[in-house]
Amino acid sequence: MQRRLVLLVLLLSLSSRFWGQQANEPPAPQAGAPAPAPQSAAEEVKETTVLGCLRNDNGEFFLTDAAGTRYPLPGDRGLDPYVGHEVSVGGTTRVDGSDPTITVTEIKDIVNPSAPIPGFTASEWRAAKNRAYGLSLQYPASFAVLPEGELRKEWNFANPNGAQSLVSIEIPNSAYAGSNFRGGYFTATANPTIANAAACEQFGYAEPQAVSSKTLEGVKYSLTNEGEGAAGTAYQYFYLHTYQHNVCYEFKLEVAAVNTDAFDLPCSIPLISEQNKTDLLDAFLSRMVFERPSPPLPAHRMVRPEVTGFTSASKAAEHAREITVSWTTQGVDYVHLEFACTSSLVVTGSSADLGCGSSGNRNFPPSGSATFLVYHLKGKALIPFQVNLQPFAHGAAIPRLNRNLSVPVSTDTP
Repeated sequence: MQRRLVLLVLLLSLSSRFWGQQANEPPAPQAGAPAPAPQSAAEEVKETTVLGCLRNDNGEFFLTDAAGTRYPLPGDRGLDPYVGHEVSVGGTTRVDGSDPTITVTEIKDIVNPSAPIPGFTASEWRAAKNRAYGLSLQYPASFAVLPEGELRKEWNFANPNGAQSLVSIEIPNSAYAGSNFRGGYFTATANPTIANAAACEQFGYAEPQAVSSKTLEGVKYSLTNEGEGAAGTAYQYFYLHTYQHNVCYEFKLEVAAVNTDAFDLPCSIPLISEQNKTDLLDAFLSRMVFERPSPPLPAHRMVRPEVTGFTSASKAAEHAREITVSWTTQGVDYVHLEFACTSSLVVTGSSADLGCGSSGNRNFPPSGSATFLVYHLKGKALIPFQVNLQPFAHGAAIPRLNRNLSVPVSTDTP
């Protein structure tokens, strides 16, 4: 009896262990049901948001923040429209920071630097008048009028003789606040010695393809522009000429725009556009008033066009000849200079604005001089440096007045 009791207890113990193990094991999959995915270690990633400039480098996207950290953005998740913009990128990256790669889940546009900037506006305007030249110019109250001794005097007349700056307005950065605009100047100049509208239309220097015309408030202007860059800033100059009441006027707009590549986050700065510059220029021109000068200026005297002198002077320079040509005329509005193309001569100096065999982008005053440095490439043989003078009156060339000079050049010529 006692042996039976021990055997029963042993069976009950074994039965309890078996059913306990069955309860702790997962149920067996039923026929036809997909097997559950095996459990894996948690991925070491975290949510992140980064603000920066979006770039595409040979098909691979990356984001650069203000500290210069570059974050690769694998895959194309509709990022193309945001390239070059300042964006906010949300996604996941590694917790330990060993890999800055961001798997993008969202992107928000913050700044498109090439998007249009609102046009220039001013709530209050002031007037600057010059009765001697019959000009009334208005300018925003937030701009500054330069004193007499600081007037801008870099004009672009075909004949600059007699030019006089009337007023210069300093334009502050706030005209297009928050952009790469770095201010500028608007200057009005009068030249009463230019005797007719055709001569007034001309510029001292202008690339032919950059010359156009515009009419605003019934006033017709000839227009050209040019640009240059220095120390990370681009400068653009607009010149406009109009002939009113026997006076040739020039209006010059100078605009400075900084190169945003030097900034920590260059894409965060809106860029001033050509339309913005036009808006600023038109804001001045649309308020311009031309009246007859008081007292009246002397009438222009009509004189038969003539060339009264065309000479040259030559002297030795370092590895070159310095050749100065001088001319005098009467009844002429401006002249062209043209030098012949010669393979054995290299010409610099005044020819910086000229190409050999062409004079289309440069006008010289009716009387003046120009200096050329002429380099002889082939030694002792004399080679002529040939210069042609072509006078103009009322916008037309006068072929009968053409003059030519030929100056022999040699590296050994004293």
